[in-house]
Amino acid sequence: MKKGETLAVNNLVLIILAVVVLVAVLLVIVKMITPGTQNIDLQRQKEQLCSIYSFSDPGCNEPDMVDDTLAVNLSAVCQKLDFDNCTGSLTTACLKQCCTVQCG
Repeated sequence: MKKGETLAVNNLVLIILAVVVLVAVLLVIVKMITPGTQNIDLQRQKEQLCSIYSFSDPGCNEPDMVDDTLAVNLSAVCQKLDFDNCTGSLTTACLKQCCTVQCG
């Protein structure tokens, strides 16, 4: 091999290595950002569901009186957000903790 050919191969290896490192860094950044965006989406869903719920039960005292689908969805979102009182079906304690703005 001539001296000029070796230099070109070395440059090519360095470029490939740089691309691999760049892709690895981007994957790490994406994995760090993804949970944050999921949490934001859950918070948005919670606010929407709590607002809808508060129209049916403004005092948040009768979770059995609202639409079952709404209760199931709200309970699921509150559980994903790790509220202490939201471990199973929708309860008054869960509502008071999860929907603090609407149920005060």
